[in-house]
Amino acid sequence: MVLGIDFLQIFLHLFNIILLFGGLYIILYKPVKDFMEKREAHYRKMDEDAAETMKAANEAREKYEKALEQVDDEIADRKKAASEEITRMKQSQEEKARKDAARIIDDAKAEGERRKANIVDDAREDIARMIEEATSKILLDRKSGSSFDSFLDEAEKTHGGNSDGRK
Repeated sequence: MVLGIDFLQIFLHLFNIILLFGGLYIILYKPVKDFMEKREAHYRKMDEDAAETMKAANEAREKYEKALEQVDDEIADRKKAASEEITRMKQSQEEKARKDAARIIDDAKAEGERRKANIVDDAREDIARMIEEATSKILLDRKSGSSFDSFLDEAEKTHGGNSDGRK
């Protein structure tokens, strides 16, 4: 023992410390380190899976966006086609309405002309009948002489004299 130092005790303490650190390394550090490595690998794998999933999701999103653009284009085309069809139908209906209106007007004109002809014919018949009646009355009155006599009687009443102009 030199200077009161027991080297055997120091070696034993060193051995105990080495044994303690070795035991702690084997019992605590190595399992914790392995656990941490496994955990890190697990999270790294999760991160890679998430990145792959994100990449697939982005690809799917781009695919759906393209599909939506195509659908939007198709919708626009269908709207345009529907608008053109509506315009054609509108023009067709307007043309049909014009034709119907022209036909109705032509029918009304024809009916008006027919009624006018009937009215004129009826008026001619009435005039002919009235002329015939007037003629027959005049002829009957001449034959009987009453028209001339009644004229003379009227003239005398209004002028106050006889028919030869004397009073």
